[in-house]
Amino acid sequence: KHRLSWWAPVSKLRTVFVEAANALVRGRRRRLSGPPASILVALPYIVAGRVSTLASLAKADAVTDTAAGRFYKLLTAFDFSSDRGRLAATKNAFSLLAKHDDITAAAVFCLAKPPLILDAAQVAMDRLEDPDLALAIARLADDDESTNSTIRNPDHAELTIGRRHTHAT
Repeated sequence: KHRLSWWAPVSKLRTVFVEAANALVRGRRRRLSGPPASILVALPYIVAGRVSTLASLAKADAVTDTAAGRFYKLLTAFDFSSDRGRLAATKNAFSLLAKHDDITAAAVFCLAKPPLILDAAQVAMDRLEDPDLALAIARLADDDESTNSTIRNPDHAELTIGRRHTHAT
C-alpha cells in the first residue's frame, strides 16, 4: 500500500478521490446489476466537496432505482448547515448503520455542515476496518479553510478543530 492518505497533500488526495469516484461511475454504467452508481460514490464525492455532482448522479439513478431516489431526496431536502439538516444527516447515518450500509453511513455523516468527522472516521475504523480511509475522511472533511469543523466526541460534547494562525511579531 502507498498510504496516500498519510503523506499526500490534501489537494492531491481530493483529486484521487474524485478520479476514483469517476472510474466507479464509468464501471457501474457498464454493469447491469449491483448498487446504483450514486450510492457507490457517495463517500468520495461528499468528502471531496462534490455534493452537487453526487446529487445530479443520484437524480439520474433515481429513474431506475428506488434507493437512489431516496438518497437523492435526502441530498436535496435539507440544508445540512442548519440544526434540522444536521439532525437529519445524523439520524439517516445511524439508520444506515443499523442496516449495515456502513460506507454510505460514513458519507451521510460527512453531509452535515460542519461534517461529523469523528463519527465518519469511527465508522471507517470500526466497521470498515480501514484506518487509511478514516484518515482520508478526516483530512478531506476538515480541509475547509473558511470555517472550523465541529466533531462530536463519544460523550456527545462538541469539539472545534480549527486552523492555527500564526502572527508575525
